[in-house]
Amino acid sequence: MSTALVKLRPCPESPAFVVHYRPVKPRTRNRLRNVAVAILGVLLVLGGFAYFAVHRAIVTRGAGDVHGGVAADFSLPDSTGTTVTLAGLTAHGPAVLVFYRGYW
Repeated sequence: MSTALVKLRPCPESPAFVVHYRPVKPRTRNRLRNVAVAILGVLLVLGGFAYFAVHRAIVTRGAGDVHGGVAADFSLPDSTGTTVTLAGLTAHGPAVLVFYRGYW
């Protein structure tokens, strides 16, 4: 199967268009393939850099100002449906808050 450039030109004898095929030279085809591979390679490298930059920003961000801070009093249901307050949890010592989303 040979690759060809297709040009549609109006035909003066009829109202329809006539398709003219011009084969693509192998040199041009190789050049187009090399350019496409180069562009994909650059995009792959840039995507890798972007991934690691975002991942590093997330990992190095850490807990921020929350660590060691004092939380406002709240009441929320626990995993069994019982209402738990922060004051009730910290009455006997320090408490650790763990957040989870979804159904695990």
